[in-house]
Amino acid sequence: MFTDSISHPQALRGLSVSLLAAASVALTACGGGSSPAPTQAAPTYTISGTVTGLTAGKTVVLNNNGTDTLTIKANGAFSFATPLASAAAYQVNVSSATQNCAVTSAAAGTVAAANISNVAVNCGLDTFTATGAMVGARYDSTFTTLADGRILMTGGSTTAGTGIATAELYDPALGTWKAAAAMSIPRSSRPTATLLPNGNVLVAGGRDAAGASVASAEIYNPKLNTWTVAAPMLSPRSDTTATLLSNGKVLVSGGYNTNAVAPTLATELYDPALNKWTATGTMNIARSSHNATLLANGKVLVNGGAAGMIAELYDPTKGTWTATKGAMTYAPFYYHSNTLLANGKVLTCGGTDLGAYFSACSLYDPLADSWTAAPTLAVTHAFHSATRLANGKVLIAGGFNGAFLNTTELYDPIANTMTAAVALPTPRSSHMATLLGNGKVLISGGNTGTVVTTTSDLYW
Repeated sequence: MFTDSISHPQALRGLSVSLLAAASVALTACGGGSSPAPTQAAPTYTISGTVTGLTAGKTVVLNNNGTDTLTIKANGAFSFATPLASAAAYQVNVSSATQNCAVTSAAAGTVAAANISNVAVNCGLDTFTATGAMVGARYDSTFTTLADGRILMTGGSTTAGTGIATAELYDPALGTWKAAAAMSIPRSSRPTATLLPNGNVLVAGGRDAAGASVASAEIYNPKLNTWTVAAPMLSPRSDTTATLLSNGKVLVSGGYNTNAVAPTLATELYDPALNKWTATGTMNIARSSHNATLLANGKVLVNGGAAGMIAELYDPTKGTWTATKGAMTYAPFYYHSNTLLANGKVLTCGGTDLGAYFSACSLYDPLADSWTAAPTLAVTHAFHSATRLANGKVLIAGGFNGAFLNTTELYDPIANTMTAAVALPTPRSSHMATLLGNGKVLISGGNTGTVVTTTSDLYW
């Protein structure tokens, strides 16, 4: 006999459970029912700041981490379009500017779960103003930017041409010079000064009080304001160059030997960890009063210091020298300038064969290993300075061409143009110049044609 199962309570309960299970399966198949909570996007934070000092009609182009770019045409607040996650690094730079502008505060750092809003970009008026005078008058000295932003000046020559053993420190925050501890011997004729990875400064070579090239070297400790004698070079050298390599060693090349007459082919390496000098590859051409520039690829470009248009490259991995594939577009001879540009190229300008003076400029491209002509200077320059500004332009200032010069010019690597800039307040030759951390250029000392001066100026 047929019996309706629905009339039995146990069967009813079983059917209810079955129907609920089937409904659950159906809901799940349709995307219903319980599901994981949606993933929350990680919070991001903006990089922003303020521009001041930008004059009407001028522009500044900033970038963050080399990619996120922002063109600014007026003073006030700015903010980059791309936000960053917490713990991400940021670095704000001036890509280009039609005015002398620099990032002067909070230029780089790490995002710490908060917006960065205090990046400061200041723009100057492209003019010179006086700053503190040096303690003593000198020319042909060294300038070294220390880790704390101060400038160490060492050696050089007096009005009488005698060498100087004293050193001085410039404080950009105070705009003043003060005496530092003196070196062990006088050093004139372009001794070298190199900031080492540990923050100390290696000074080597030059001429002593008797006018002889020296092999001696010593190390300045900025924290203690003390000098200690370092191992001497393998050969005496003056009018030489020193370049800090990416491996932390220092390459010294060429220069005059003991009698300060004949230049040398020899080069050597200083190892700060061992306080030891070792010989390395020999240059193809003996050079003095030349220039050496560390390239982005780790090699060192050396040019000038001899007749001809041959430049050469030192390869630290092989310890060898090879001529660049292409010759320079002119022969700079002596007392020219080399400036590493933001695009990795090197601008060489001016110089003298100690008879004629040159207005030519040449550009070296490491990628193509070739030289091309650059715009010429408006006037001939030797014994001048060339300083890359924060906006990427190069300020070429002063020098000598038979007369002591107060003329300055600006090279723009983007437009590939050379234009006249505001004149120096005082003519200067064989002076010192460097870019400060605040974007200003410090120009100090040198020969004015009447005196060796103690004055200093700031370009901003």
